[in-house]
Amino acid sequence: MLGQDTSILRMFRLLRVFRPFRYNHTILLTIEVMYLSVRRSQHALLAIGFFVVMILTVFSTHLYFAERGTWDEVMDTFINSDGDPTQFASIPAAAWFV
Repeated sequence: MLGQDTSILRMFRLLRVFRPFRYNHTILLTIEVMYLSVRRSQHALLAIGFFVVMILTVFSTHLYFAERGTWDEVMDTFINSDGDPTQFASIPAAAWFV
């Protein structure tokens, strides 16, 4: 099979590359609709983002203070009731968990 002329197979491969260009109008229309919907909802999306950040900050702070444990001078870190170092060494670490 390798010794035969493969120009026909190459032509079909080339046609396969140009197939998505048939849907170019549909793709552009979809992108335009998505852009307009995000642009019209910009204020609502910013408000939701603000509230998500505020809730994340409040809950990660609560989690940090609830789970931090007691300070151990020898290990120089907070330890939980089992004697292991706490997973929430800082508020950003608790925010990653939240």
